[in-house]
Amino acid sequence: MQLASINSTTAASGSSTSPALEETLGKDAFLKLLITQIRYQDPLSPLDNSEFIAQLAQFSSLEQMQQMNTGLWTAQLMAAGTQALSLVGRHVIAQEPGADPIEGTVDAVSFRDGTPILLVGGQEVQLAWVSEAR
Repeated sequence: MQLASINSTTAASGSSTSPALEETLGKDAFLKLLITQIRYQDPLSPLDNSEFIAQLAQFSSLEQMQQMNTGLWTAQLMAAGTQALSLVGRHVIAQEPGADPIEGTVDAVSFRDGTPILLVGGQEVQLAWVSEAR
């Protein structure tokens, strides 16, 4: 039985930060920018209502995208965990890049920073390395 590994989960979970924290211009920076713009606007030429509404809509859209991103991140980690737990007691073949294949029965699954780690014959194996399960 061939398995489709979840490589993006392994790559993404290599660090402990969530995708929402990796944004270059987050909602806090956006709010600071908006407040600064309102504070220093020309009193004789105030911010146009349509511009203000457009900026608020952008802020709302940014916040919704961050929430969706967090939800997708969580769903991806849960899917990887479920896939790993389904392999307990099954015979697998795994290949760490640049190393010899590891073959054996999955004895246990542990989680490190949300990433599932399989215990195969006393060796820790990442889920992304599994190429076959029987």
